[in-house]
Order: sequence, then C-alpha cells, then structure tokens
Amino acid sequence: MQEFSKIAKSQIRQTDQLARWGGEEFIIAMPHTRLDQALTLAERARETVAAHNFSIVGSLTTSMGVAGYRLDETPIALLERVDGALYRAKTGVRNQVERAA
Repeated sequence: MQEFSKIAKSQIRQTDQLARWGGEEFIIAMPHTRLDQALTLAERARETVAAHNFSIVGSLTTSMGVAGYRLDETPIALLERVDGALYRAKTGVRNQVERAA
C-alpha cells in the first residue's frame, strides 16, 4: 500500500488530495478540474501503476471510477455515483477507468 500510495501521489497535482477510503480503495479529490481532465489524469495514473514493478507483488492493476461534482449534488450523492463507476470498472474488464453516469 505504501508503494502504491507513493506512485499515486507522484501522478497527482499539488492541488489534489489523495486519501485512503477503506481496504484497498483510495479517493483523489481534484478541485477546479473539468471531468475530461480528471479522466485523463486517472488514465495516466492507471497506466503508471500497471507499468510499475512492485517490490513485493510484482505487477498490479487498478480500476477507477471518476465523477464530476454537480452544483446541486450532496457529497453523499457524488460518492454514490463514483462508487457505482468504480464497481463497474471492477466487475468489467478491470484495469480501467470508468466515468460515472
């Protein structure tokens, strides 16, 4: 987890925040970022993780859900949408970035 966190942090901007969200899940908050930019950053992070040789486990893949905040949306609703996208990414092909509905 520490090695993954270090790689994830290297892929985000200074204005972004990385936080662990349970067992093997993380959240990256990207303030003032358009959805297309967030998708690009997520894809770059996914590719970097997939290309890295982790010291203990070798290779890893990552599945990600990405959502943009809607003006009238509660934080809970945003998390539910991004969690749905993450679930679709995990149950699909895996090692992919899925956009929230």
